[in-house]
Amino acid sequence: MPEFDMRGREPRQPGKAKVGSQKTRKERVNDHEQDLADRLGGMRQPNSGALVQHKGDVILEKFLLDSKETEAAVINVTGHDLTKITREADGERKLPGLVLTIRRVPATVEKEWVCIPISVFARMLETGMDKEI
Repeated sequence: MPEFDMRGREPRQPGKAKVGSQKTRKERVNDHEQDLADRLGGMRQPNSGALVQHKGDVILEKFLLDSKETEAAVINVTGHDLTKITREADGERKLPGLVLTIRRVPATVEKEWVCIPISVFARMLETGMDKEI
């Protein structure tokens, strides 16, 4: 098997965009989370919730949100995703929510959706929060 010669080549830096190219995926995710926090009147969690004391991606007055996004037309949500945000929200005494951003949809369809437990949605209907829309 021939050897691959790396001499004369710069080592690839993981997570780093090439000079003059677009932002890295992580930078785009961070920007999107900050945009969500700004639009919803919340705060972006440091390190996308990776720290023990700062779970979730965006924290609001009543909700703790995780964000999932894709450039594709399909997004996967697993039981693990729902369990994770539910446990984290419970620990923060918040309601759980999952923001789904699917960029490849027709222009007539919103690209961002919020997934909440049906019990929370039912309480919102009972308290008349739907009448404010």
